[in-house]
Amino acid sequence: MTDGFEPNEPFLDQFSPQLITPNLYHADGQIKEEVYVYGSFLQSKMYQSQVNCLDCHDKHTYTLKVEGNALCLQCHSALVFDTAKHHGHKKGNTGAQCVNCHMPETRYMGVDDRRDYSFSIPRPHLSAEFNTPNACSTCHQSSSYETLSSAIKTWHGEPKKIADNHYNLIKLNAGQAITLAQHLAIIADETINVINRATALQRIGSTTTVLSGNSLSQYFVNQEPLLRLAAARIGGGLNDKDRLEYLPKLLGDQYRAIRIAAARSLLVAGSDITSHASFRKAFSELLSFNDVNAWRGEGRLNQAMMHLSNQNESKAEVALLSAIDIDPYFEAAYVNLASLYQLQLKEELVAQVLLKGLKNVTQSHNILYSMGLHQVRIKNIDAAIRLFSQSMQLALEISRYTYTYVLALDTSGRSEEALAILKSVILNYQDKAQLKELGRYLSKKVNNKAEFIWFSNL
Repeated sequence: MTDGFEPNEPFLDQFSPQLITPNLYHADGQIKEEVYVYGSFLQSKMYQSQVNCLDCHDKHTYTLKVEGNALCLQCHSALVFDTAKHHGHKKGNTGAQCVNCHMPETRYMGVDDRRDYSFSIPRPHLSAEFNTPNACSTCHQSSSYETLSSAIKTWHGEPKKIADNHYNLIKLNAGQAITLAQHLAIIADETINVINRATALQRIGSTTTVLSGNSLSQYFVNQEPLLRLAAARIGGGLNDKDRLEYLPKLLGDQYRAIRIAAARSLLVAGSDITSHASFRKAFSELLSFNDVNAWRGEGRLNQAMMHLSNQNESKAEVALLSAIDIDPYFEAAYVNLASLYQLQLKEELVAQVLLKGLKNVTQSHNILYSMGLHQVRIKNIDAAIRLFSQSMQLALEISRYTYTYVLALDTSGRSEEALAILKSVILNYQDKAQLKELGRYLSKKVNNKAEFIWFSNL
């Protein structure tokens, strides 16, 4: 949020962190994409116990203070943990190294090996349920999750039952349905680390479309900054009365990240509090934040969203065009500019933007999907079907793509084919409710009782 940073200034005055979102992290919180250590480490028991970077790394060189298991044995008992009884491997074996089980390594870009700083426990039984990675499979790639789980049971007995709120958090992150009461219980559970509670708060919209100021009010004044940050980010979704009651409190927060998030939420929601001195200050910081990040496509996109919230479409268009100019591989700029042109009923410009995007980002499922929707609007259903098929194959985890592809096939009179394709892929998804109903609808349409029963029993 600032031009440069100072080590003696608060983190949230200089950075606005990404939380544990499904596109960046696995359902159990392990790293998935390229992320900073911050998100992993704040989930760890190490962090909860006030262990910090300098307990393991030299302050000047960042190198490890001690090599091998001796680093962990600064705090943990060698008699308990550095034994075959604990790790199940012969001394000298890679499986006997603490970090290989509790800080598994992922290679990015073919050359960059990064360890996971959540210091998680290998749980292959959860891998079987939620398709999450586990350290055991890193070495024992040919072994099933059941075999790996059995080995761990032999050493340590049955795995400890995961508390309900912790289990529901994994379900939430995996895209499985939980109730609003269960979601609120996750956020309120102080045995869950704060970054995951804040993440759950930020994702409250996945469980309910109606945000209640009464049920969320405590988080706008919570002593935990990350919870206030999450509250500021979702506050724009409150009704007018609650939004104007709770969000302005955060415009004067002690941390810049929270002030900026509150100002952005009020702007996007169209709340008119521009006369408030606290808003003017936070808005000024938001403008500075956007300027600092304007060298990146994402920064220009943020500028465009701010202009759109002020109903200034011309300035939003300029910002999105410049985002494409400075970062031609930033797919979100193409998708958002196409959406703007669509709202303006300029379908010819929609096509031009998306074609340019596909030329630069050939494997973008987002752009392919947007182009498919454009083809539907101009009544070119065959072209739309091809594009929806491509987007689905590139992102099988996104059920919306499959739903739209199957529906397009049905619309074109290929209902039998649509039903067969849906059946072949539906088991890939954790949350199948909408796809299941589509399967039942298609089964009835083609008068296939057996398929109707199959989808009904999912």
